[in-house]
Amino acid sequence: MADAPPWMAIPASWTCVPPGVFDDAKRQVMIALDSHGPHPVQERLASYYDRDGDDAGASFVELAPRDPDDVTACDVHAVGLLGVRVGPAVTRRLLEHSANRSEVLAALREVQMTDLLIAGPGTLEKMETLYLALRGAWSAQGTDDVDPRVGASAVCARKRPELFPLGDVEVGEFLGLRGFASHRIDWMVYRSLIGDQDVIQDLDAADAEARRVGGRRQLRVDLFRLRMLDAALWTYTRTRSVVPIVPGEPRTDLPGHQGDPGRGNRHQGCPAADLLRRRSPRAP
Repeated sequence: MADAPPWMAIPASWTCVPPGVFDDAKRQVMIALDSHGPHPVQERLASYYDRDGDDAGASFVELAPRDPDDVTACDVHAVGLLGVRVGPAVTRRLLEHSANRSEVLAALREVQMTDLLIAGPGTLEKMETLYLALRGAWSAQGTDDVDPRVGASAVCARKRPELFPLGDVEVGEFLGLRGFASHRIDWMVYRSLIGDQDVIQDLDAADAEARRVGGRRQLRVDLFRLRMLDAALWTYTRTRSVVPIVPGEPRTDLPGHQGDPGRGNRHQGCPAADLLRRRSPRAP
């Protein structure tokens, strides 16, 4: 991977995603982004981002106050809006003076506010340090039964929403990623997905259509494609029409496993800056 552009490279110690994994995930994403059928994406997103509704979409990232270099009670509450329980023990580790909190804050301040699409090896390694520090807060003795990977991913996505996918269990199963049990593979696959021209086209169309069907509802739509992709996948996997890829057994032969820069990915050869167009300002 030494000759790959920075936004397609991976750390030297990481292993590429096996052939076909990105293609399988992309097929599932295109199903979730379908604008027809019984659960059209624009209808799901309009409901998810409705400020008068009872979904988390309008508040998870935007809920104030927001401090990019601290983990606060507001962050814990925002994570709870997703249905991720932050129990008393984890709350104390994250908010009160502790070794866990010091480790998390040190790692957080090393992770810049940038887009996953252009995250090079150095950024990926810093992301992993933060993720593992947060996972440790959930894994420590006395923690309840919340999957540490889910809890850590949710806090990461709240603090750096343009970098971290949520890591939802049902979404991982739907995309065919759960059997790998690897955050590295998840991140590499998502990096390829948000740089794929087909996915970009359908995400942007879903954004525009959600605003249209939202009518007079007050929608607060995420500014980052990664967040909208998470929302489209999460809302789709909660319908009854989901046919997940059957996951295999956890891959013990891939020690930290990490992502393919994109077999079949249509952003190869395209300048990353051309793919980083932010969404238009939110509709009033």
